[in-house]
Amino acid sequence: MNTEQLYMDSLVRFALPEMQSKSHVIDVKSSVDETRVFWILSTLRFLENGYIPFYIGCNSCNKGINSTVEGVHFQCLNCGNINGVSTKRFRLSVELSDATGELQTILFTNEVYKLLRMLEININPDCINSSHLNDKVKALTFIVALKIVRPNIHSKAKKNFSVLSLSFPTDIPTCSDAQSTVVHDNVLPNSPEGKRKLIGGENNDSQYKEAHLPDLPTIATTSGKNKGKKHQKC
Repeated sequence: MNTEQLYMDSLVRFALPEMQSKSHVIDVKSSVDETRVFWILSTLRFLENGYIPFYIGCNSCNKGINSTVEGVHFQCLNCGNINGVSTKRFRLSVELSDATGELQTILFTNEVYKLLRMLEININPDCINSSHLNDKVKALTFIVALKIVRPNIHSKAKKNFSVLSLSFPTDIPTCSDAQSTVVHDNVLPNSPEGKRKLIGGENNDSQYKEAHLPDLPTIATTSGKNKGKKHQKC
């Protein structure tokens, strides 16, 4: 994944979040429409304690695999990538809330990187104690795009929520790093599009909302490094 893919949020680029009709958390929780994109204004709270959790998954589709080794080459049966490589994928449980209520969801790898960039945190995610991030976000409001997703067979929840996009409202200052994001497709820095100071990445992670990855097939190791789910030295 190149830098442009990692830090450009295609949905936010073209959807103009501040122009979208906003819903409330209670609207999202009460809906059963799995095709609709809900835009909400919400605060964000991290529910994890300790370092940001991760699992080992496919580098293409982010599906979890039964391995504790990064750098394993394999063919992914989920997305069909014949050159799949096992890699570290982050998952951060969060609570989104407004005046009508709150809901819990998960930020996956790309959303985690987006958020850290928005907060001007230039540290590898596995070196960050997620409980310390709450001080950074407690006074901030986010525009969040959500969809309702059907839980998998291992879930106890009746519905899950997929985070499609994160951004700041235009009237809330963003970090200097976000302001320096490369502008593409002739979007001028001082235009309404440029002022949105968008950052982000692809959304493949959001398809996989479950904390447990049971009964996954074991793959044969052809090459590997960084064995075990240990946080690197920071």
